[in-house]
Formats: sequence, structure tokens, C-alpha cells
Amino acid sequence: MEKQFLKFLVLCINFLHETLRSRTAAGTTSYVFGDPKVGKSELVGELTKYFNLFWFSLDGGHSVLYKLPAAQQEKIRLIVLPDTGDYPIAAETCRKVMKPGAYQVCLQHGKVSCFLCLKEKNPIEEINLHALDLDWIIVWDNLSQLGDSIMNHLTKDKEDTFKPGWDEYMPQGQLLTNSLVAFSILLRITSVLHTQ
Repeated sequence: MEKQFLKFLVLCINFLHETLRSRTAAGTTSYVFGDPKVGKSELVGELTKYFNLFWFSLDGGHSVLYKLPAAQQEKIRLIVLPDTGDYPIAAETCRKVMKPGAYQVCLQHGKVSCFLCLKEKNPIEEINLHALDLDWIIVWDNLSQLGDSIMNHLTKDKEDTFKPGWDEYMPQGQLLTNSLVAFSILLRITSVLHTQ
């Protein structure tokens, strides 16, 4: 069974590589989706054989990247956004860095222009996604978490037992749509998402 899965992974990587290589214009977007823990992030990580990856980890799934050979790991710029229900930072940071321009994201909080980290001179990552060339793929891992982060941001002032309704789902859908439109403007995007 494992050999069949590995053969499938090789086929998927080759397909993604050929698809992404054949399109040189901006706006090439691919989605890798499946059940949790089936190897989506690991599959996308294999693209380091052909490309550099600018990887936004929204749900901690980036740990599988450490299985890659050291030479492939060096081709990844990793931004970990410590997104939780109480701290929905992915909604805020992703919305900002998708826009043209250079942004400073602190590595401790995952926040754009974090006052605390700028003041304390803590590690900052300079991000300008629109300046990347065709050797780069931007990875959002996991797009499902981005949807959860948006909902958590919209309901952050509500009680824990609050049940979202139309007034929350409509803006969540609009913000996700805006994110997907912003993706289409960037060079190459691969997004990971769950089927559930």
C-alpha cells in the first residue's frame, strides 16, 4: 500500500511541476485537498525539487517539511502564523501581505508591523510577495484554517457558546473570496485545504 501511495505522490508532483512550469504568466493557482493527515503538505513540499517555496503555515502542518533533504529545506522561506481561536492572526496577516508592497512580519506573533517586536528588535521577516519571480511558489497551508481564522476574527468579541449566523457567514465568504481573488493576481499559488 505504501509503495502505491509513493508512486501516486511522484505522479502528483510531476503533474504539478509540469503544470506550473508550463504557465509563465501570473495567476497560476493550484489546490491540493484531501482528508486531514493524508500527506497534502508533504506532497507540496516535494515541489522544492523544482521551485523555491514561500510557505505560510497557518495550522502547524509545516513540521513535515523537516523530513525533506537539507538541500530542499533550504529552498523554503517559512512563515509560521500562530493562529488560534483566541488569536486569529492568519486572517489579518494574510489579508495584508497579499497586497502589493513590502511588509515586516514578526516571527514570534506572525503579525505585520508588530509594535512589540519592532520595539524589542525581535526577528522580523521582510515579505513582498509581488516581487517574487517565477522560481517561487507561494504556499498557503492551510486554506481551511484561513476560513476558520476569518470566522474567529469576526466573532472574537462574542461568547464562546455563540453560534455564527448569516451576519457572520456572509462577511466570511466575502473575505475568503477577496483572498482567492488576491491569489489569482500573484505569480504562482498552491493552497492546501481539508475536505472536511
